[in-house]
Formats: sequence, structure tokens, C-alpha cells
Amino acid sequence: MKAAATRVTREFSSVEQPDAWIRRMLALIDLERAAEVEETGRLLDQSSGAQLEARGLSILRLAVAEEEAALGGRVLVTFEKTTGELLPPARMQPGDIVRVVPQNPADARRDARASAAPPTGIVWKRTPRSIAVAFDDTLEESAGEGALRLDRVANDITYRRMRGALERLAGARSGRPAQLRDILLGERAPRFGAGGSFAPSNARLNPAQAEAVRFALDAQDAALVHGPPGTGKTTTVAELIKEAAARRERVLATAPSNVAVDNMTETLAGSGVRVVRVGHPARLLPGVVALSLDAQVASHPLTKAAR
Repeated sequence: MKAAATRVTREFSSVEQPDAWIRRMLALIDLERAAEVEETGRLLDQSSGAQLEARGLSILRLAVAEEEAALGGRVLVTFEKTTGELLPPARMQPGDIVRVVPQNPADARRDARASAAPPTGIVWKRTPRSIAVAFDDTLEESAGEGALRLDRVANDITYRRMRGALERLAGARSGRPAQLRDILLGERAPRFGAGGSFAPSNARLNPAQAEAVRFALDAQDAALVHGPPGTGKTTTVAELIKEAAARRERVLATAPSNVAVDNMTETLAGSGVRVVRVGHPARLLPGVVALSLDAQVASHPLTKAAR
């Protein structure tokens, strides 16, 4: 594991200015989103139900087995096969977005003519015989009539969030956002403190991990800690967050996947740090659901009074 300050020069930005880089990233995001939507839409529109189920994109002949309240005011609907058989293999895992449509093509065309958008939700959990989906609202009564079909659909939320972040970055002309943009895109060098003494609270940190924590704590703008798998980066980041929290600093910890955030959450909670896991409960590991924002709000003594 290594920790190093990136001393950048104008040479980087002379190849591509920040605004040009952001415009190129926005165009690439739009291309990727359009390709995914087109592929998913083509398969759903041009394939039979049996073909979709064979590809793992759909589950046919479903019925609502149970409907109950879930965290955050959501509705958790459990679907099972109308025949009682096991669910087929499908590319539908917790966190995936799905839509529910009538199994009967005539009913589906009727809803399309009525401009009724199919209800969409997020897969909460799967068992060999059932699949539970979290919806923001209760399903219409007509959705529970006859056999139903679940389709896995493109996740538009990720693209909207990436695009929004880049647009805010492009619009930053002053203040801290503009400073960080210039640092991250090579327009100016990051700043570091004098490098005071640091004694890690975790005695199991090796010298490289301890140096990485000290280095990051000294960073005034940005710091990079990198290393191959298995070198203890998660432990190092957890120690960094713990030290920052001890200094009464506010910390927002993010990662490129829900599993990575959950692992970090478990590590921090195990070390005594007060953690709030932000995210849809359906996308969380069971061990961190109690630490989620929804769960903590629901269990707060003032929640009932607020209602």
C-alpha cells in the first residue's frame, strides 16, 4: 500500500481542458445509457415471454402472495409462481429494478392504450419460491388480477445521478466545488499540512497503513491511498474515518458498490463509530439494515410523535 501526493502541472490540462473533459464524459454517459435502454427495450418488445424467461430477464406466471408495509413507507410485495413451483434462474437480484406487467398480452396492450406506466420497484430479496419487491406505492387492484410477469429493466437512476454530478461540476465557478474540480482535473496542486504526529488507535495497523492515515489526515484537499487487493485498504479507511470522527469532523464515506459501502459500515460500527447507512434498504446486506437511515428514523422515539 502506498500513499502519495499527486503533484500535477498544467501539462495535463493542456491536452484536454476541464470543461471539454466534462462535456466528453456527459456524451459518453448518454451513449451508454441509450445503448442499455435500447437493448433492454428491444428484448422486452421483440421477445416472447418464454424467451425472456430463458434469458433470465423475466419471470412468468406470478401472483401476489403477500403485501406488507416496509421501511420508509414503502410497500413490500411478495410474488410466487401461480403453480407453486420453484422460480427459474433469473438475472434479478436484490437491488435490481423490475417492472410488473400482466402475463396476458391483451391486458398488457390495454394498459398501454390507457397510458398506464407499469409499476416499477426494487428487488428486496429472493428465495427459491418467491421474490419480494419494494414499491413506493400500493399496487393497483388490476395489477393483482390474473397471472403477472416481472421484467428486469434498465437502471436509469445511476445515469441521472452521474449526469447530475458532472453538470454541477461544470457549473461550479467559485467556492469549494470549483477548487476541488481544478485539483482533481489537474489545474492546481493539492495542499497538505505540516504533518504532525499521529498515533493510531488501532494497534494492528502496519507502518504503511499508519502512514497512509497520517498522510490523509494532513491533506487539505485530496489524498490518494492505493494498493492491490488484500493490503488492508478498508481497515485503513476505517481508521481514517474513526480518527476524523474523533476530531469531531463530519464524514461522508462512499464507494463504487453497495457491498463495499456495507463492508465499510460493518467495520466502522464494529469499532464503535456511530454510523448511518444511507441507501435503499433493498440494496443493503442484512447485517447493516438496522444501521440504515430508514431503520434509525423508524425506531426513533420521536417518530411516532411526528406522525
